[in-house]
Amino acid sequence: MPLQLYLADDRLAPVLLSADSAVILQPCGLFDAYAELFEQLWERALPVESSDHETLVARRPPSGSWV
Repeated sequence: MPLQLYLADDRLAPVLLSADSAVILQPCGLFDAYAELFEQLWERALPVESSDHETLVARRPPSGSWV
């Protein structure tokens, strides 16, 4: 399932409901869970590179290059 997560700052998170509607989360339990999910996915994300400016490929960096 494709998922797009956005955090504006530590106070707002827009959540897209459809192509033409969204809600804004403000600090609450749901916001905290949303922010934690964002942070966990960000930590596991891979860098994206493009060799031909058309194809994007996630590549794991050489071992030991992440801190």
